[in-house]
Amino acid sequence: MGKPCVAVPLKPGGMLLFDGLLPHGTPTNFSTKRRKAVQYHYAGISVVKSSPEARLAVFGSEGKDVEC
Repeated sequence: MGKPCVAVPLKPGGMLLFDGLLPHGTPTNFSTKRRKAVQYHYAGISVVKSSPEARLAVFGSEGKDVEC
């Protein structure tokens, strides 16, 4: 995307909060412990849910059968 990446190392049990529109990712987990994540989504009362057709037009097959 033409922007520099910034690594944010976390200690075990650490937490990071960020806007969902921020491009993000994590490296492969090679430890024997599971990685967990929680997502919270806020949508104002005036937000209108997109139709499946509109979502697929934007995201293609990656948007099929998603809930958030």
